[in-house]
Amino acid sequence: MNAVGLFIWFASIVDWALGTHAPGAAAPGHAFLRPPRHRPGVPDRSGVPDRSGGSRADARYADFLTEMGLERARAGAVDDARQLFEEVLELHATDTRVPEFVVTANRLARMHIEQGNAADARVLLERALACHEGSGLDDDVKIAGTLFNLGLVLITQAEFPAATRTLERALAIEEARLGTEHPELVSTLVEYAGCRELLGETAAAVALLERAVRILDGVPADPEHDLPGVLVPLARAYLKNGEPQRAKKPLLRLLELRTRELGPEHPDLLVTMNNLAHVAETAGNLIEARHWRERALALGDAAWGSSDPRLAPTLEALGTLLWAAEEWRLCRAINERLLRIWVRELGPDHPACAVKLQDLAVLATRTGEDEQAEELFEQALDVLDRVPSNQRPAVQRIVTNLERLVALGAGERFGELLDRARFLERRMAVAPPMPEA
Repeated sequence: MNAVGLFIWFASIVDWALGTHAPGAAAPGHAFLRPPRHRPGVPDRSGVPDRSGGSRADARYADFLTEMGLERARAGAVDDARQLFEEVLELHATDTRVPEFVVTANRLARMHIEQGNAADARVLLERALACHEGSGLDDDVKIAGTLFNLGLVLITQAEFPAATRTLERALAIEEARLGTEHPELVSTLVEYAGCRELLGETAAAVALLERAVRILDGVPADPEHDLPGVLVPLARAYLKNGEPQRAKKPLLRLLELRTRELGPEHPDLLVTMNNLAHVAETAGNLIEARHWRERALALGDAAWGSSDPRLAPTLEALGTLLWAAEEWRLCRAINERLLRIWVRELGPDHPACAVKLQDLAVLATRTGEDEQAEELFEQALDVLDRVPSNQRPAVQRIVTNLERLVALGAGERFGELLDRARFLERRMAVAPPMPEA
């Protein structure tokens, strides 16, 4: 794992992208997100239908290509499947089978969405929407699937007001056709809530997600209707609405569900434990937060080993709690583990190692080990001096800590290091910024 990948992964956890159903993600259970039932077996090209019979023959040929496209998609041959669906789309565009055209356009659009090609997906979905509305069936539940997929595209394009309007329309159609308590509404409710949250309407988002949970509580357990995928957004919405105590309840329920499903020792539980710690920290309950961080770390240690980089976010968060509690020796042990992880994963001359060496130096001063602190500060400056790019923020951090130590009367030991750090800071003030990895 390279440095960028590791830090992006770290940031995604700290920034609450830990859930299973963020706005814009593919949602289970929606009409156009599941392929229709089909016959098993790969169609034989030798059995291509005769197309000499006009539009009816074209329809049989389109069905044949659709079967092949589904088989290729299941086999992972995405490009082949996309080409087949594009041919099906052209065939449907020349006949009067509007529903088939809309289904194929949605299927192809979903493939574009999953490949990150939002622009082409949007063109297809807008075309399908115009076709369906032009047929006079603008309240048909199938159009809700097109609107839902279009809403996902608009979210990825950061057009949140337009996405909100689109998903609101999809929800109204589904409610009219399916009723207000149908489980097929849940996917739309979750995405619509995500849009309202992004627009700052957190109370509305909470109400929509609570409704989604009530709907799923009223139906038998079904893997296509993902209750855990609703509980995480609900906890996040509570938190953003300034209700950390309420955010705890859905996360505890999620932990119970996951424990029952996966077993108490499964490392996937670590995510929910860290989220519970984050909620406790937000509520100011640092003792409870530490409890969850330590549980998560013990679980990760048992599953992956003590030096696995996936433990870095938990170690960093636990280290911050121990620092706040002034438990310097325990905090130092955590930071030493992090340094070993960064050295192995990123190399000893990476700036992240310099930052961790600096943290360890400060911790050494808190335990009265000034000689070791001096060595650690020097090692950190050595690393930053060798980095062929601008690391001024890291150097400024060292300067600030050394200035504090000198002001406290330790100038004889740390004065020369402060001069060196200031020189390095001035040099980096005119150096080019660090290139992207």
